[in-house]
Amino acid sequence: MHISAWSDSSINSDALVIGGVSLTSRLFTGTGKYASDALIPRVLEASGSEVITVALRRVDLTAQTDTVTRHIPEHMRLLPNTSGARTA
Repeated sequence: MHISAWSDSSINSDALVIGGVSLTSRLFTGTGKYASDALIPRVLEASGSEVITVALRRVDLTAQTDTVTRHIPEHMRLLPNTSGARTA
């Protein structure tokens, strides 16, 4: 699979500011629907996205094995997604 970065600075050069956080990309990416969670870093790099949504039901912070959060680069901003959550 070949993934290449795409950017066109003429489309929008204004930063998106949410809660005092300045973002250069308006693209929010999700953690679902990949053939493998290992693809997440490559997709994020190629897309230029700075925010990734993470479904809370997919996160197990007590897991000693592979979990989706291990594949998210540290510089990314996480946006929790409560869709499908059964308890508060």
